[in-house]
Amino acid sequence: MKNKNSTSLSFSVDISKDTKLDEAIFLHHICFWVEHNKETESLRHFKNKKYWTYGSDTYFAREVFPYFSPDQIKRIRNNLKKKGYLETGSFNP
Repeated sequence: MKNKNSTSLSFSVDISKDTKLDEAIFLHHICFWVEHNKETESLRHFKNKKYWTYGSDTYFAREVFPYFSPDQIKRIRNNLKKKGYLETGSFNP
């Protein structure tokens, strides 16, 4: 039965073999938005010759992944950086 208010999750099975499931879910979301920004040629998201997306750990926990805490998002992000799947930057003026 489908709930019209439900939200589904997606992730790469191949990446999930090398990461934890929460990391694969988070990375899939980031990759989606980076690709979207690239396809739309969003100059706002183009820095240092790369397309990016942005969001604080608190934002991701409240708005995107309400089942993760900000501390969990931080751990996920740091683990993905250590494994070479994620790059971070600070582009605030």
